[in-house]
Amino acid sequence: MNKLNKLYDLILEALYSSYGITSELGRKEFLSGLKPHIRDLRESFQNRQVRVDYSNKNIQAAYLIAYYPSYIEMTYEVLNRHGVEALSFKNKELNVCLFGAGAAPEAIAILNFITTSNLNDIESVVIRAYDIYASTWSFSLELVRQFIIPHFWGQKEFKLIGRDLDLCKNDVLRDIGKEIHNSNLFIFQNCLNELNDRNTAIQNIKYLAQNLPQKSTLIIADLFGYRVVVDAKLQIEKNLKDISYLKLIKSNDKEEIRMKISLPTIVRQHLLTGRPNQPWDEGGILTPKSTVRFNFISAYHLPETTDIIPDAISLEMLRAYIENLEITQRSTQQENEELRNLLNHLQQQMQDLQKRLDEQVKASINFEEQENRDLSLERLDKSVTAVDISLRELIRQNRDAVIAQAKLAHHKLEKRLWIAIIGAGGLGIIAIVLSAIAILKK
Repeated sequence: MNKLNKLYDLILEALYSSYGITSELGRKEFLSGLKPHIRDLRESFQNRQVRVDYSNKNIQAAYLIAYYPSYIEMTYEVLNRHGVEALSFKNKELNVCLFGAGAAPEAIAILNFITTSNLNDIESVVIRAYDIYASTWSFSLELVRQFIIPHFWGQKEFKLIGRDLDLCKNDVLRDIGKEIHNSNLFIFQNCLNELNDRNTAIQNIKYLAQNLPQKSTLIIADLFGYRVVVDAKLQIEKNLKDISYLKLIKSNDKEEIRMKISLPTIVRQHLLTGRPNQPWDEGGILTPKSTVRFNFISAYHLPETTDIIPDAISLEMLRAYIENLEITQRSTQQENEELRNLLNHLQQQMQDLQKRLDEQVKASINFEEQENRDLSLERLDKSVTAVDISLRELIRQNRDAVIAQAKLAHHKLEKRLWIAIIGAGGLGIIAIVLSAIAILKK
């Protein structure tokens, strides 16, 4: 069962406790009293540049009810799009850096993703929530620690650390270099439209991408509908593409998911009382969110792989190299079988070509008894050239198929595999020519 189903109940329980509310009447009055703060939030979020006074405790309470669940679902959906590859590391401890984190809805999404994906090797989670107003968000973060985290993570080790950090300050990420080096997952969510100096923030994101640890993932997700967000993402995507060792994933321009977490009746009756298609100024501003529209960019840092191709390459060495790829890369049994069959096919074709060359050599030797040796060698040279052209064409025809079967390997390994095939073919030609010359000398 997806533990997100109890999320609203946990949020309300946390708020009632923090405000000291114990009666049913008190709960209803509390929720009704948050309506002006919902209006303030939503009117601010409609602006090109978002400005919200998060130091107001009631603003945070309104945020936790009206936005927190939808942002959790958004992050959870993004992680699902990546699958368990988003957390492809071998450590028992997961270290996460959240930027522009606010109340850290991403933390709940990550814990829920771990449990629903059965990533049982992860025994400990440390989440660092960086935000320009991290200390201001301490009220919400403490509620999350006390009331929500235990529901998703039980008694297992967990830390949620809030820290002030201004992404619009030059080189600010250098100050947390150690934390970056030790982390596996980095997320920027719903913060690009709240930046005062977007260009500096983009440079900081570029710095992070350039220093991304191996076997880690960077995700930048934001709501759809802000022109400044679109422009920022285009620049970020360009910067990521310039880093050769990163593998990029980009969602469609506009993803849309429907909220799955049910809104409690008390919230629908006393706070989010608006109805779909109701005019904004007549209560539509209080309509519950039913969908979330967003898109994302993400990058994996694939680990460097030791060069395992020897200087002297033979067909058997190439076979061993491909078998080693089969062990190290995440490929299916069927893909491995197709790769082996393809290699056997190449080997058979080379044997057929060598047989043809042997026949050509024998014909040249018989011809030498009747004419001069130079003419015999000229014919042999033409035969070798013909075989060489045939082999090159064979390699060209099979190149795409070989690389397609090895697509899960690092892109550098793909290049080396192609070099290995050419090298093996070239050495095969040399071996055939040398054997032919040896026959002629006899």
